[in-house]
Amino acid sequence: MTSSLKNKMPAWDFRSSYGSLSSPAYRKARQRLEADIHILAGLVPNAKDAVSIAIALEHLAEVFSLTDSLIGYCRCLSAIDTREQEAAKERVRLWEIHSRYYELITDLFHRLADLKKSDPIWKELDFSKWEWLFERVSTRWSFSLSPKTLQLLYELKASNFVPCSDLYHSVNAHLVATVRTMDGLTKHQSHSQCIAVLKTSEDPKLRQSTFAALNEYYSQNAYLYASIFNMLTGFRLKGFEFAQMDFMAPAYWQNAVSSEAVDALMTAVRANRHMLRKSVISRALFTGRSAMDVWDLNAPAPLRREIHIPYEEALDKIKEVGKVLDERIPETFELFVEKGWVEVRQLPGKQNGAFFQGILSLNEPRIFSTYLGSFASMSQQAIMYGHAWHFWLQRELPAQERKIPRALMEVAGHFFALLLFEEIQEKAASMEEKLEALWQELTFISNYVINMGVRFDFERSFFEERRKGVLSVTKISNLLSEAWQAWYGESTAGIDPYLWINRGQFYKIDDYFYNYPYIFGTVCAYGLSEIRHRMPEVFPKIYSDFLFNSGRMSVDDLFKKFFKIDITQPEFWESGLKAMERKISVFEAEARKYSEKAVMENT
Repeated sequence: MTSSLKNKMPAWDFRSSYGSLSSPAYRKARQRLEADIHILAGLVPNAKDAVSIAIALEHLAEVFSLTDSLIGYCRCLSAIDTREQEAAKERVRLWEIHSRYYELITDLFHRLADLKKSDPIWKELDFSKWEWLFERVSTRWSFSLSPKTLQLLYELKASNFVPCSDLYHSVNAHLVATVRTMDGLTKHQSHSQCIAVLKTSEDPKLRQSTFAALNEYYSQNAYLYASIFNMLTGFRLKGFEFAQMDFMAPAYWQNAVSSEAVDALMTAVRANRHMLRKSVISRALFTGRSAMDVWDLNAPAPLRREIHIPYEEALDKIKEVGKVLDERIPETFELFVEKGWVEVRQLPGKQNGAFFQGILSLNEPRIFSTYLGSFASMSQQAIMYGHAWHFWLQRELPAQERKIPRALMEVAGHFFALLLFEEIQEKAASMEEKLEALWQELTFISNYVINMGVRFDFERSFFEERRKGVLSVTKISNLLSEAWQAWYGESTAGIDPYLWINRGQFYKIDDYFYNYPYIFGTVCAYGLSEIRHRMPEVFPKIYSDFLFNSGRMSVDDLFKKFFKIDITQPEFWESGLKAMERKISVFEAEARKYSEKAVMENT
């Protein structure tokens, strides 16, 4: 058992990094960043030979690592308490520096792009560690913009775009929901507590009243949420319009994946929607209903009352399954906890959900979530530790080769969750325990494939309509309803009308269309699991190399190089979907056996 916990919940400790925003360590890092930017601003315009270009690139690497790290650090501070304003303000100032960095790197790479392949600079300059970032920046949607337009967009981004995301979280933080339990008790819950209840509570009355309270708050503030959503999307669209770029192209670029690969994935998933809905319907039937109430989509299996898995026990299970990939994983995950890089406490004002944040300049993998002792919480931890392991594998690489595409981050996280599901089901001490793990796996499938399909189609429709003008709350809700029906069909009783509000991915400033990467990661994880079972001896090494190189080449090329798979073709995606179908069938069979056993015992 994890000795360092001693019945305590892991909590972030920033003393090993920057301490607080007022600490000497943070001020020193901030001053170093500003000095590097100043030096870089003088170097780039005069970088015309191999030596001066090499010096400019060294400073670019430093600024890249430090800016990313400080922004990530401020994100962590804001997530701990969304009501705290200083970290949000500092993040805006850092984005201004980040914008200046992009202007400078774009300027330098423009001149490199203009050089002929025969230019002697290429022979004198060791550019190998910059080739991938050069390709990424030179194909970015904004690369074709004039310096003046680019500067204006970046200034507007820092001063107007970035604060919109903080405003979204601030509105959420003001919610105080009054809810009722099955025992008739009245409770008051924060926004993050409401989200947690819907994912973990075994009290059906509490889930229903929480869902109603959330929707009442969203309804009262829908116009404000819609304004934020319109502003974020409108800003993006205006930039794409300047660059004469279709809005989906940057979304694919962001994940370093081809549109052909995403099309192949989504075509395969759409063709299997009827099968995927069984991940919802079979759970509803198990509870005696023909369709699942929306507030029960993430409910735990209705088998044992008051199940609680201590955090140390959950982490021990996660460490154990990690051995399949690397014998070093248990001690590494123990290190993450000991260093104070894991945050799972329940705190007032804490941001809902979970995320992973790598602090590049310090090699710190930071895990953020709220652990509640359920199967859902444990599987969420597996996903987060999968992200952290991915980051840790790359710790010796230069910073510019460590920006992992979101789609591949989700592969690493979701593959770890599958390992956990397999381990629990294989070693289950009872029929109930196996059925609970299967139930959670079906919830995992419906969340990360069906629900993400709703979000993907909705967001595409929203972007299409937003190009014509600002959307009303009614119009947004209608688009959501259409997407929900297309994916869930008759598997749910009603819809989640404010899904477009309660999913923070729609309000991220560093990503958009952060929905298909989840589908990609989930279907891919099942496909890779099939490969692992066919070749268990060699898979860990191939998979480790695959993750290690994930910041050096496109997603398509990674799959070709390490797994000999063409992800623009349907075969790989279909293999993952067939693996999901088998798991759904196993659940249905186990549920029948459990029901028959219950009938016999009652008789």
